[in-house]
Amino acid sequence: MVALEPGRALTVQAVDGLSLRPVQRYTVVPDGDGMATRLRYEIELPVTGWFRLMRPMLARMIPRKWSGYAAALKARLEAAA
Repeated sequence: MVALEPGRALTVQAVDGLSLRPVQRYTVVPDGDGMATRLRYEIELPVTGWFRLMRPMLARMIPRKWSGYAAALKARLEAAA
């Protein structure tokens, strides 16, 4: 964990894995009349070495992958409500 703003945001950074060390920030944002909440996700992915060659592919692949994760999370949260 890099930073925590209780009730508002969480920032984490990978410390293990391939040569990729993404910094991810999750922010909770009230939506509309306060009865709904949006979860905002941002990722910073510095690439070095041979991963620089993969930058265009990563730029397309990561948003698609995380969109799928977000849809699955939304479905589970709404099913539990």
